[in-house]
Amino acid sequence: MRNKKILYGISNFGGDMGGHLRSLKAILQEMAQHNQAVIHVALFSLKPVKEGTYNFPCNKFHVISSPEKGLNGVVQTRRATKQLLQNENFDLIHCFDSNAYFFLRPLSNAGKIPMLLTKCGGPPAPKWKYPACKDITLFSVEDQVNFSRQSRFSKTTLHLIPNRVKPPVQDEALIQALKEKHNGGFNFLRISRFTKLHEHSLMQSIELIRYLEVHGIKMRLLILGGIEDREVYDRVQQAIGAGNLVVLETEERFCKDASKVIDVAEFVIGSGRGLMEAAALGKVLLAPNKNLRLPVLVEENSFPQLFHHNFSGRTTFNDTYAAQNEKHLLQLSNGAGKEKFSQFSSDMFARHFDIKNGIPRYLALYEATPYKKQNDFIGNLAQTLVISKHFIKKRSA
Repeated sequence: MRNKKILYGISNFGGDMGGHLRSLKAILQEMAQHNQAVIHVALFSLKPVKEGTYNFPCNKFHVISSPEKGLNGVVQTRRATKQLLQNENFDLIHCFDSNAYFFLRPLSNAGKIPMLLTKCGGPPAPKWKYPACKDITLFSVEDQVNFSRQSRFSKTTLHLIPNRVKPPVQDEALIQALKEKHNGGFNFLRISRFTKLHEHSLMQSIELIRYLEVHGIKMRLLILGGIEDREVYDRVQQAIGAGNLVVLETEERFCKDASKVIDVAEFVIGSGRGLMEAAALGKVLLAPNKNLRLPVLVEENSFPQLFHHNFSGRTTFNDTYAAQNEKHLLQLSNGAGKEKFSQFSSDMFARHFDIKNGIPRYLALYEATPYKKQNDFIGNLAQTLVISKHFIKKRSA
């Protein structure tokens, strides 16, 4: 049986290397080990792409970008996409975000090419907004429940495949440079961009250090990430106040591939993909949440709710668990239970997130998924408005 020729579509409209781009890269790295597909990647970009920004392991990498702005840019991008499929014959199209799906869906229908769409996480999609592709793969139970309740997705087959992470290789030289810059290592690490979306979880992390200090335990926290919202960064800096227990690090050499320096700290406060990468290293994990003042320890009692919400800040806990969590955190900070919780992290990664256990499921899907006409008037209209807004905003950039 010949290897299938697969086109993976993805966009960078939200930034050069968001979580969905990292997830695709991890999947492609593992796909390359299986050598069962000819892989092409189409990156849809609003701006020219610097050489070396993306090192996807693939047979061919296509950048689809128009110099035009506004609606002319949308039209030109559609034309460039059509040209790609005129020059190549693909057996299947797999989109890793709805922006790529917008441009590739018409070509799936025109060429009767089977198509998959992956929703990589984030908040549950509103009823009118997300495209109702006939086959959608999902990273979170939260999205599976959300789509299964919407009548627009009644003809969609949902595939839950949370596995999307490889154990990150640690850069010992970079870790040492980080320690030297800040006079030693850290107890806690929070990898996060400075954005409004993450502001609450950043404040929770700082509150944890204060809470421990009140109880006579002095521990250091490193917050590592790029500044996307200067006002958020300034508020976080103000919340830290005097002292050196909380350090903000925004230097690009440390932030570009932050997963390479996870070993700079004992414990990791993380969400989504970042938490899963730390789990691969057996780190004791804490996760943000919506309603408590402190992050929660990831353990057997908190796991079901955190997993449901993709380890995001959308999870809520009751007051009883809040008291139990604070007790756990104090015990952990005094050295109790570290090995137990570390083992829980390793087991969780192997069972739910290790990409090597997800590839066989993707390959089976690629073999079994037939062409289905992608008809979804509401979703297509909504996505047209979303895409047009991206290109119109580009005009004033």
